[in-house]
Amino acid sequence: MAMDLNEIEKLIKEAMPDAKIEIQDLAGDGNHYSATVTSSTFAGKSKIEQHKMVYNSLKLRSNMDQQINDLISKEIEGNEVCLFMKGTPDAPQCGFSMAVSNMLKILEVNFKGVNVLENEKLRQGIKEFSDWPTIPQLYIKKEFVGGCDIVKEMYENGELKKVLEDKGINFKK
Repeated sequence: MAMDLNEIEKLIKEAMPDAKIEIQDLAGDGNHYSATVTSSTFAGKSKIEQHKMVYNSLKLRSNMDQQINDLISKEIEGNEVCLFMKGTPDAPQCGFSMAVSNMLKILEVNFKGVNVLENEKLRQGIKEFSDWPTIPQLYIKKEFVGGCDIVKEMYENGELKKVLEDKGINFKK
């Protein structure tokens, strides 16, 4: 769903009046935004909690049906490392999905890629399930790790290897 930059800023400001906001339309299509938000309401909160606060301010929630919820739960529970992505690991359909898939491949992690483009309800449902607005989404041992930006940061600073090691996932050290 396309949203105007001014509407995004207005919704965030309603939830966090002191917020300083910088928004970029990454693809120029009104569908792929990057927002940098600073606010005193973020004090003591993790990056994921901060992202969820911004996402919740955008009021982009839908009513996911039980069948989609069950499908998502089955994939997460049945795969130690599960990546909800656009396309497949061998044929990604989005640069962000390709980036996360490639990081996992470089680390030689055995993971399941779930193509959200095959089902629009799945594509929207995973966003509600995780309370996270973007795809791809990475789960390790049933725990949501994050989207491309967070996984990339974790990969670059070594945190991703630590999470994999702590959770007993085999990877190239």
